Amino acid sequence: MDRSIPRARADDRWGAGAPVAERELEVQAERVAARERVLVDTGWLREHLGDERVRLLDVSSDPDVYAQGHLPGALHLHWRTDLTARHGPVGGQVLSREALARALGARGITEDDTVVLYDDCLGVFAARAYWVLKYYGHADVRLLDGGRAAREADGEEITTEAPTVEPTVYITQAPERAIRAEWREVIDRLQDASTRYLDVRTSMEYTGHEPPTARGGHIPGAINVNWAHVIDGDGRLRPSEDLERLYRRAGITPEYDIIVYSQIGVRSAHSWFVLHELLGYPSVSNYDGSWDEYSSIRASPFER
Repeated sequence: MDRSIPRARADDRWGAGAPVAERELEVQAERVAARERVLVDTGWLREHLGDERVRLLDVSSDPDVYAQGHLPGALHLHWRTDLTARHGPVGGQVLSREALARALGARGITEDDTVVLYDDCLGVFAARAYWVLKYYGHADVRLLDGGRAAREADGEEITTEAPTVEPTVYITQAPERAIRAEWREVIDRLQDASTRYLDVRTSMEYTGHEPPTARGGHIPGAINVNWAHVIDGDGRLRPSEDLERLYRRAGITPEYDIIVYSQIGVRSAHSWFVLHELLGYPSVSNYDGSWDEYSSIRASPFER
């Protein structure tokens, strides 16, 4: 089947119908609303630091980074030890519903809280945590745009004191299956013209040159857009208009069902966040097994 022919969507808000200018104004308004709904800046944090319903989670790559200084009231959550399955043949798989409930409950978080996430790595680990929380139905999750770097650049207060919290009973929701892809679905949709595969690794990983293994390469037909290309020079996300232009030029448009993958589903969670949460693409899923799982299964076809 010809992958260049997108499937028509009855609910395609970018399709024909309203006048072009009217549609463009509507899209711009939705972009602004989306950013306000899922991103916060340091000014917003200053206004809400005393709010008991706002909970900060530092998802920095190492507990030592958190210990050296973090935002007042923030607790540490590690992307691997706290947010991935402890056992299994492939690393990076999302943890169980019960395990997430224990991790958040131990940090005094309830399902009604506004959870703000940040990290020390351009938001990639925070976005992975965001995706996990959304997968299990947490309603209000946000990222601190620019993360720790933005905090330091804006001269925000930091502390080495870990807050004391009262454990809670956190109640997760049933998994939101639509935002997670698994290997069987990835394979079954290889000939589906309505599906686009987005590989967000580096070009060297995409072509199979890094790491140099016999199973290096990419999913057949996958388009490569490095996840980090959405980050501006100051470490914050680029304007939504620039982000949409980046993906549209690569052929990643909202008419398609988009399956995003990386090496272990972390960088791809960041690209999922940009496409689904910021730009409002209606059908985007993160393949959290990603290349680590895909390349380990001998039945998986691949290209270099």
